[in-house]
Amino acid sequence: MKSHGFQSLASQFSIGHANRVGALCRSVQKRASSIVSTPQVREGTTPPAVSGRIFGTWPLHAVVVDGTTCYSGKVAAHSQTGAFIDFGAECQGFLARSDLELPPVGANVDVYPIRKWKSRGAGRVDVALEPTEQPRLDWCNIPADGVTSIPGRVASVGLSGVLVDIGYEKLGSISPAEMAMRTGPQLLVGTEISVYLTSKDKKSSRLELSLHPRWQPRTPWEALVSDGQTPYRGRIVRPIKDSVYLVDINGEAHGYVVNANRHLNDGEEVTVYIVRKDRKTHKMILSLQRRDAPLQQWCAILADGITPHVGYVISKPSFGGAFVDFGAEVVGLLPSSGAWSASPQEIEMLEIDQRVTVFVVQKTEETGKITLSRRPTPQPLLTLQDVKADGVTPYQGRLEGEDGSAVYIHYGAQSAGLLRKAKPEGSVLFENHPEDLAGLTSQRVFDVYAVKKNPVSGKVELSLRPTARPRLAMEEVRKNESYAGTVYHVAFNEVLVDFGSHVTGVLARDHAKVLSRGDRVSVLPVGFDEQKGRFKLQACSEVRWLVEGHSTMDGTTTITCKVTGEKASSKPSKGWAEVRLHDGQIYYWNMETGETSWTEPASSNVL
Repeated sequence: MKSHGFQSLASQFSIGHANRVGALCRSVQKRASSIVSTPQVREGTTPPAVSGRIFGTWPLHAVVVDGTTCYSGKVAAHSQTGAFIDFGAECQGFLARSDLELPPVGANVDVYPIRKWKSRGAGRVDVALEPTEQPRLDWCNIPADGVTSIPGRVASVGLSGVLVDIGYEKLGSISPAEMAMRTGPQLLVGTEISVYLTSKDKKSSRLELSLHPRWQPRTPWEALVSDGQTPYRGRIVRPIKDSVYLVDINGEAHGYVVNANRHLNDGEEVTVYIVRKDRKTHKMILSLQRRDAPLQQWCAILADGITPHVGYVISKPSFGGAFVDFGAEVVGLLPSSGAWSASPQEIEMLEIDQRVTVFVVQKTEETGKITLSRRPTPQPLLTLQDVKADGVTPYQGRLEGEDGSAVYIHYGAQSAGLLRKAKPEGSVLFENHPEDLAGLTSQRVFDVYAVKKNPVSGKVELSLRPTARPRLAMEEVRKNESYAGTVYHVAFNEVLVDFGSHVTGVLARDHAKVLSRGDRVSVLPVGFDEQKGRFKLQACSEVRWLVEGHSTMDGTTTITCKVTGEKASSKPSKGWAEVRLHDGQIYYWNMETGETSWTEPASSNVL
């Protein structure tokens, strides 16, 4: 059998490569026509309570704000500026008034979230009654280099500056200072403009915009070195509080100098060193002093549970535990609860700046968190590479924690695995209903099976039951061979498909517009996305091959895969082919049955 072409890709995924985040975010597609027009931003608008409704079905972080994901809801109340829609989330959606009449209170409506944020600690979601033409942007698709032009639409003009909708779930802002210096026609709500994203704060989702490009591109967050020894020239933006300053180091996000040993003035140029990078929020902590020894990078941190690290206690947070600096670009937490918790007395006895020996017992790629223990594990923890995500190998699991979307399980690996909770509309594949998870505790040990493993994010998904047959390893997936898959997530411009491999795949949503969660679809792996750790898929067409030349295999005929352009060395055994004869005629040939037809066979992608 021919080589499938993915083995070389799989072999590149050593642990170091798996921990490496992709170098650059993709450029944003210019789609000003799909940006939703928004009314003047509301201040202090508070949704009314709904009698008898228990909120929390959809946590705010789980609400998909791509403008195309539909939620069913009911009109709860009207206000002067619009209507509040209960669509089953922890907060109600707001439907702004427009030229169209608002649906009456009590009416059932389908809504599409287009924006979300937090104000005064409470969640806010704006919704529309119609989907956008294209999905709105997700975070990594927003170029924050300061030189890429982004189409936008003015959403609000006020004393605090201009708010602009650039197609993300939150509005970007142009500062009052820049607007004061601007000449030309006045910007009005609804005006379409081109802007440049000069800074993005992932933790607050704050987007700082400018009407003018920067003189040089900003450095991507992933490319900034946090070893405590690499110098960066920065400029003080403003003080935050005593001895804490916001600093522009020409990165896509600003950093914070903490514990400054002198007063720093706005606009002052300083040399700083990055000593902390938060992989989840992209927050950077800077220092005016160079470290004596380089900090360990994330990919070099040994999380085997048995390698000792010497560090010192830097703080004891109010939620319990102690943070320890053990010489890495992230600090670790000695927890006061969970599977690795220290006793309250042990935490109480720790003092700030006390030297401690710790062991890294958990390293979570997605959140960038490190969990520590004062004691080594009985045996080394499994690396991501060692975890068999074949769906049939049992692991001893124990409950570690949970949130609104998953239950987290310690199963002897360097990071916790997760058991997905079923969504309100029903479960797909390995998602679990509440009754399935009810008996899980931190004291009880139970069997779990790894079914998905992302080689880039390090995320491992588990099942409480073994699969009917072993799941395919990454190197076993064959290029250009069709697989029956199941759609398990649809959001932004992605359709995620599980096709029986521990590494799942992604279809471009604009090529699979009819698919939704739970649909069965026939797919072809055509490549691998090294940035996201998923196979690139195409929905199978009935006509997969192109035959040119004579209708017989006499040496002058070529057979080419229509998906990849690769020539076949022998006659394929499956699929239809488009046959082009020397005289220009075209007919269709079933490679498996020998059937021929002058009519192109109808596509049947959805199974």
